[in-house]
Amino acid sequence: MPLKRCTIDGKDGWKWGDTGKCYIGPDAKEKAIAQAIAIGGGEPPVNEKLKQIKEVIEKLAITKTSFDWDGTLSTPKGKELWFKTGGEKWIITARQFNRLGDILKWASDNNIPRSRIIATGSNPAKIEKIKELNIDRHWDNNQLVISKLPGIARMI
Repeated sequence: MPLKRCTIDGKDGWKWGDTGKCYIGPDAKEKAIAQAIAIGGGEPPVNEKLKQIKEVIEKLAITKTSFDWDGTLSTPKGKELWFKTGGEKWIITARQFNRLGDILKWASDNNIPRSRIIATGSNPAKIEKIKELNIDRHWDNNQLVISKLPGIARMI
């Protein structure tokens, strides 16, 4: 369905498809496209404002997020992502339990409970733990881990 022009009380507006609501005003086009996104109307043209709306909707749907440490949460970009992410957050690393010193220090400095830090000892065990915890989004820098968690894992 395409984005279409429409008129209400002599005022020009925009709507999605033949039966969509006709929006008027300075943000009418954006509202019509947002309606298309909400009803699954494919991939309409997206401007910056709508991209932000999609990101907010995506964030609201994600309640449990995990982060690898080495090359991920240990980086400035990873830390920025950590603080922008809402919901329940975990640190899940392939490190051995006895190698958590720097992670525990950072976690303590940032009021992250020890119970949310998991050392699995290997990437296969990390993948299984992410699945076991029903993590909605996992951030990592390891392509193998990402490939084993389709729809969940993202590359940092």
